[in-house]
Amino acid sequence: MSKQLKSYRDFTGGLNADAAPDNLLDNELMRADNVDLSERGGVKKRNGEERLNATSYKFPVEQLIEWPRDDGSEILLAIVGTELGYNNLCLVNEIDYSLTVLCSVGNTDKVSTFYLRDKLYINDSTKYWVYDGETIEEIFQSDPPTTLTIEAEHNPSTAPTITFVNPVPEGQTGGAIFSPSTYSFMVTFVDEKNNETPGSPLVQATADAYYYQATWSNIPIGPEGTKKRNLYRTKHGDTLYYVGTIKNNTGTTFTDISFMPRTKYNPPLLGGTYKCAYTFVSSGGFESEPSPMQEVTITEGQGIKWTLATGTEGITKKRLYRTEANGEILRFIDVVDNIITEYHDYVREPKSEEREIIKANNNLDAVRKCKHSCYHPKSMRCYFTGNSEDPSAVYYSEFADPTKVLNTSIMYPTTGDGPATGIGIFGDSVLVHYDNNSIWKWSGIDPEDDATWTEVPAGVSAVSARTINLTPNSLSFLSQGAWTAMNPVILHYSTGMQPGEEVVRNLAKKKVEKIIRNIADPKKAVSIFDAKRQRSLLAYTGEGAVRNNYILVYDWSLGAFTRYTDIQANDLLYRLNGDILVATNGYILRLTDGYLQADGSPVKLDILTKQYNLDYPYHKKRITRLFMTLWNPEEAESEVTVRVFVDGFLESEIIETTLYDSFVWGDEWGARWGSKSLIT
Repeated sequence: MSKQLKSYRDFTGGLNADAAPDNLLDNELMRADNVDLSERGGVKKRNGEERLNATSYKFPVEQLIEWPRDDGSEILLAIVGTELGYNNLCLVNEIDYSLTVLCSVGNTDKVSTFYLRDKLYINDSTKYWVYDGETIEEIFQSDPPTTLTIEAEHNPSTAPTITFVNPVPEGQTGGAIFSPSTYSFMVTFVDEKNNETPGSPLVQATADAYYYQATWSNIPIGPEGTKKRNLYRTKHGDTLYYVGTIKNNTGTTFTDISFMPRTKYNPPLLGGTYKCAYTFVSSGGFESEPSPMQEVTITEGQGIKWTLATGTEGITKKRLYRTEANGEILRFIDVVDNIITEYHDYVREPKSEEREIIKANNNLDAVRKCKHSCYHPKSMRCYFTGNSEDPSAVYYSEFADPTKVLNTSIMYPTTGDGPATGIGIFGDSVLVHYDNNSIWKWSGIDPEDDATWTEVPAGVSAVSARTINLTPNSLSFLSQGAWTAMNPVILHYSTGMQPGEEVVRNLAKKKVEKIIRNIADPKKAVSIFDAKRQRSLLAYTGEGAVRNNYILVYDWSLGAFTRYTDIQANDLLYRLNGDILVATNGYILRLTDGYLQADGSPVKLDILTKQYNLDYPYHKKRITRLFMTLWNPEEAESEVTVRVFVDGFLESEIIETTLYDSFVWGDEWGARWGSKSLIT
């Protein structure tokens, strides 16, 4: 066995923190910090990072969000802390990475987002926002009105005075306008839009003989905006007919000489019972629930007087709804400014299909309290969960309308499984993760017709919604004690089927389970899938840490792990252009192709191999030479420290600082380049 040469060139097994030192495979490493693996077996120092903002924001960057627009552009947003303790959602200027505050998200450090029709919707567990790239508005549903008074009224409220004049001589009654009888008279107002009021109280006058004319006096004056007044009276019987118009709002007399009036009075409101209600409308256009519904009975020729409450700050309009005469369905009739407290209703009754049914019955109060949300393309609805007041509930919007969630649009996939910890889309299904290791799926089109949820037989669920990612042929997430990858075939399993490891796989199994189980705060963990490099990055809190201070890297091509240190990662973002951004304290970082950290110091690669027995574990051996092949790609000197342990004891240490440009012109030809240190 003398003078044998044993080489170890393959480290594609990566980090193994679980196996005993003497049970590691030759291609595995006991420690692999700040290391990237090569498909050819070598290891290299991980790439460094750079600060995108030149000056610190002074407070932690908690989350990064990329919103792809319909025009192909992307908008970068960030959640950043403030000196007052709350966090702001900010627009990031990608030229100088300055921040523009869009809104406050309170104490929330992570928001959930989805986009639809070139708008971004944001839930921060206390408020619900929509951002169109220019302005951000709260999808705000105020408290409903608490009072409404309605009563029948005449409009005008006073009647004219009628006097019969110019009696007909005896024997010449053929030309008389009025014969001995009792007549009814009424006045209406007409506004600039030709809307006509119901009418004044009927005044009756009795002609005791034949007359050529009647004089109207004390004709009521209309309110501001009245352009004319129409006059009506009966001929014979109770039917009112049009007899003339005063084409101003000042005159108070009229001479009635209409011989045979033919146009009948058409009241705007029919006699009967009406039901009425109204809503508040916020500046963003979102309606409250309706006021208490009130009833009133009117006769023909009457209108309805509404007495309205004034909305609080943020309310700009009121929408009024009422039924048809003796009807049941509330339909829109008008919208008025918030300052209006009195409304005179004489809106004519068009066909029912021409009037919008009340838009209220919206559960935005529950939606704004949700932590998790998603958009489901198959059903074209939005789904919300994580309401602290109803933690297992799932709310769904109306078709393609994220701002409309009916009070009845609520489902309970399960009970007794704890609060929801995340929601997302996998295949064509909506998946909801619950705290007690259960995942429930819905794959329908219309939840109103099919609200059937089935449990996914995975036996695990996400502990952090920010770790749920679509990964190669799988959905991966951090679960209790595992980093799980779930094959889409499981969506077709019933609860009675037991999936194997090819369906539900623990990526960390027999590799880094110890690391996963010792994560200090799993709920703070975040992860991304780096599609360009086919790897997943999981940022987590180490022992005693309060923020994520390690990044575990899984190479999908090799099935191997390494770990990044010396980088605080409150959040990770994989951009569409392949860049990886890191949210850290005061800065947004970008991983680079270089090997320097954000502060300018070099990245420190740290690996520890297994205890090699050189193929003969029970034979003593004498090592006469140790050769290492290293290459420094940087145009600067690097320091390499090599420590050699034999039977657990440090036998030798070499510190080499001449790896770059180690061949100097004039050196002896044939001598080895680089380090001359030998271990013998």
